[in-house]
Amino acid sequence: MPFSLVALDNNGVDVTIRLYDKRIYYPESEIQILIEISNNTNETYRFKSAHDRRFNVDFNVTTLTNEPVKHSEQFIMARQRNQHIYYRDIDIEPGERFSFVEPLKDYIAIEKPGAYVAQVFYYPELRSAGEVLRSNLISFTVRPSEGPQGIESRIDAETGEILRRKALPPDEVVEYFIRARQMEEWNKFFLYLNVESLMLETPEIRRRYDRSSEAERLSMVQNFREALQSRETRDEILLIPISFEILETRYTPTQGTVRVREKFQNPDFIEVKEFTYYLNRRDSVWMIVSYDVRNLGSE
Repeated sequence: MPFSLVALDNNGVDVTIRLYDKRIYYPESEIQILIEISNNTNETYRFKSAHDRRFNVDFNVTTLTNEPVKHSEQFIMARQRNQHIYYRDIDIEPGERFSFVEPLKDYIAIEKPGAYVAQVFYYPELRSAGEVLRSNLISFTVRPSEGPQGIESRIDAETGEILRRKALPPDEVVEYFIRARQMEEWNKFFLYLNVESLMLETPEIRRRYDRSSEAERLSMVQNFREALQSRETRDEILLIPISFEILETRYTPTQGTVRVREKFQNPDFIEVKEFTYYLNRRDSVWMIVSYDVRNLGSE
């Protein structure tokens, strides 16, 4: 899980950083970092802001074993190039903030999967001279590239096109999910299902997950997905309804619940269950993270 330590003491002028768009990162992903300068003093704070922020900003990124990650070629070339630096003076009054977003890859060459820790050094007088403001530390994880197998798992069996998540409301996400199960279209079934969150509902698995390395965790999630698809688990979410009706949808900006009455065909009767699906919203997309089931009897 990402962590964030408090900003270092910069005499009342603090630099804080965080991931601008928390999501799953791969080596080819763009990682955006929000940088914020806050004036917590009683006086106006003035500094230079370069048009090319690489003359103000430097990133220090290490692995969890404290091995430094090298700077990107474009950062090194930009710093070494003999050129005029265009900048403007910025005044931050007491209690005010100045923020901007920078792509990490403009500074650091993130080429391998793994867990990383990042910190920003901000130079108010440009380049790497004079005063330096140091930010808090943040962590993030870069997962292995999906590769051919990962891409194959996101292909629509009917059209051959790559399935992409859309900003659907929670009830439409659940309807899409159930219809995918009815048609046994596994790629669509998993599209809006957070397999990792569902897996961690089991306390024993969560304890093992917490003790595992990042590579072992990825393997656990993949194995659980395969167990679902091969029906090796007894999760009721795998049951195929003959019909369903959405009863109620409730949600806040980040969390939602959808209640659905579902009917299942048995040899001699129709079984009725009420599913409550729990969803979380990230990057405008709702994902199913958990569910409850209540038996309503039979028909």
